[in-house]
Amino acid sequence: MKNNVSAMALPGLKSPEEIAADIWGIQVEQLTEKTRKREVVEARQVLMNYRNTRLNLSQAKSGEPYGKDHCTVIWANKTVNGLLETNKEFIEKHSRFIKAVIV
Repeated sequence: MKNNVSAMALPGLKSPEEIAADIWGIQVEQLTEKTRKREVVEARQVLMNYRNTRLNLSQAKSGEPYGKDHCTVIWANKTVNGLLETNKEFIEKHSRFIKAVIV
């Protein structure tokens, strides 16, 4: 049986979107905007990758909250994996995100 506790049910617990916005220095509302700003795109890609790989949601469901389709989620997964192999700053932000979400 899954524990379906909402982030709003526990005081002080942040949603993954809030955590990503804090780490990348953006507003939560920007995650759903049509923009190609690097920090917004990276945060959105990490969130879609997290939803798809860690929460085992389908690719369509992973991109849905951000107005993206399954193709964008596939691309986000490839991009995140590539950045984790090459970009030290991204690796640090990604590990901070995962640690904060897993707690």
